[in-house]
Order: sequence, then C-alpha cells, then structure tokens
Amino acid sequence: MSVIQIPGLPQAISLSGAELIEAVQAGVSVKVSVSQLSFYVIGAVTQNQMRTWLAANGFPAYIYTVDFAVPADIANPVNIRWLHGNTLSVGDPLYLFIQTTLGFTSGQMIAAYAAMQGEAL
Repeated sequence: MSVIQIPGLPQAISLSGAELIEAVQAGVSVKVSVSQLSFYVIGAVTQNQMRTWLAANGFPAYIYTVDFAVPADIANPVNIRWLHGNTLSVGDPLYLFIQTTLGFTSGQMIAAYAAMQGEAL
C-alpha cells in the first residue's frame, strides 16, 4: 500500500455513514465509522425543535405520520419519549422509531436531525 498525503486524496462525493476513519483511543489506533462519529458530534434536540420540524416537513406533515404510529402502550419507551420526553438524542428509541416510521436512511435521519437543531427553541 502506498502512502498518499491527505491533499493528494480524491474528494468524497457523498457519505453513507459506513466509511471508516482512524482515531486514537487511549493511545491505541481504532477504526470509527462516519455514523459513529456523527452520533458523538451531534447534540440533543429539544421536543419543541423536533415537533416543529416534523410539522413543517413532509406531505402530509411528518408529525401526523409519527403521531399516528406511536404505540398506544403507555409503558412503551417510544410512547414515553413522544409524550413526556424533553429531548431527542441520536440513537435513542424515539429517534430510531421516527427513522423507521418515515422510512429514512441513516444519512437522511442525520440530516433531518441537524435541521431540527436549527429550529426555534
């Protein structure tokens, strides 16, 4: 394998989240996926930010699709977070439920999550 300096590498066109990069953890080189890194970098979204974004996007608005799909069981973690949660975090049960319910890829959900962070508090 030849050594090529970073400026000599081709530009990535788009990312799927499966790409691997090197990181150092406790002095040991490890591989990290782009999706793992994004989960660490992106902070929590408030319920208001999430609901505002869901109401403003999709046709019909995504908020209806998600709300109608939330399990009726009040002990279900998704139901608890949907009705009583304060924040949405990458990878939590509600985040994964929204992603699955809307049929989003990981990349689409990360983009939606980032857009939610830009919504008014």
